[in-house]
Amino acid sequence: ALGLDEGYLMITVQSFLARQPLYDVVFTQYGPAYYLYEWFLHRVLSIPLTHDATRWLCIVHWLSAAVLLGLIGRIMTGSLFAGLFAFSQGVVHLAHLGREPGHPQEIIALLLAFAMVTANRIDKKVGLPALGAVAALLLFIKPNVGIFFAAALFLTLYFHSNRTGAGASGRTWLLIA
Repeated sequence: ALGLDEGYLMITVQSFLARQPLYDVVFTQYGPAYYLYEWFLHRVLSIPLTHDATRWLCIVHWLSAAVLLGLIGRIMTGSLFAGLFAFSQGVVHLAHLGREPGHPQEIIALLLAFAMVTANRIDKKVGLPALGAVAALLLFIKPNVGIFFAAALFLTLYFHSNRTGAGASGRTWLLIA
């Protein structure tokens, strides 16, 4: 059985595409980046806003995220087998996406998988700004996910750059708390 969000989200996207203002006329709990992405899909790429198209896009997002997870599995381990295993686990564990086509979680899964690839192929000129852009996009799709991602990114950078030695300072423990 498909979730109830599919129709609700398609109605909000349709209203947004009809130039009705978000949060004023169009009730939604999701951020504007989701609607800009949907605008790009349906206006720029001319993908129709139908149940069939929404479900096909769900499959594309699902498999794209799984491919990125497989790629990062291959990169991190150097093993093709591990990459194939990570891909298959991505397919299995992202299967819930198929129960709610058109939901912003599709884009979130794709962005998080992209962030993993980016973090493992990082350089300071491209990688860090790309991770910052992912944090901003997540924040403007679903704020709670963006906040947790940005906090994790901040703590990772903080602890990676903190070369104070063996003991943790009070400030470090405060950040952990």
